[in-house]
Amino acid sequence: MSLTDDSKEYNILIKKLFRCAQHINTNDAIQLPQICVIGDQSSGKSTTLTALTGVPFPTAGEMCTKCAIRVKCSRDEDLVEDVFTIIVNKVSKPIKKEELCNEITNIQNQLTGNKKTISKDVINIEVKGPNQMEIILIDLPGIIHAGKDGLGNDIRDLINNHIKDERTLILNCTAATNDDELFETLDIISAHDLDGKRNIRVLTKFDKFNSDSDI
Repeated sequence: MSLTDDSKEYNILIKKLFRCAQHINTNDAIQLPQICVIGDQSSGKSTTLTALTGVPFPTAGEMCTKCAIRVKCSRDEDLVEDVFTIIVNKVSKPIKKEELCNEITNIQNQLTGNKKTISKDVINIEVKGPNQMEIILIDLPGIIHAGKDGLGNDIRDLINNHIKDERTLILNCTAATNDDELFETLDIISAHDLDGKRNIRVLTKFDKFNSDSDI
């Protein structure tokens, strides 16, 4: 995939910011551009992220995302294919693409004690490849609608904490088969993005329509 002149200029600028951030110890010194991906449980978040980054996120099971998963993508035209690295507790290791999905699941289960809960820890993944773009995406746990207490509130707090920064773009995945009033993400976003200038809505699961009358 070739880059336009604007894209090339963006890539050069972001690469410089990435290099600066690596040499600064204070995490808040440089706020790098990032996209937070939110949605209900089983809304197609993980599938969307896989399409954007090439990272095979877990998609099977009731609760696939149990903590924030931060994916840093970098373009390297010297590479023939994507190269993946996973970082947990500041320990990094290269990993094959076909092993990533199971590794993400195993780490999440370790962080949560294999329970139906979430962790405030962050799994970091770096992917470099010839067709990648310099960007950071964060996958967040899907919203649970069965009650406002306990786990549901913990998930909402985690989402609010990640999307509140004005420099963060919000990617809102919503199933096309459901009505708007069912999506709590729309209310969460409106509390942080009053002008609607930093969120993008992605409609998913068009293949789930049973007939033309469902549209």
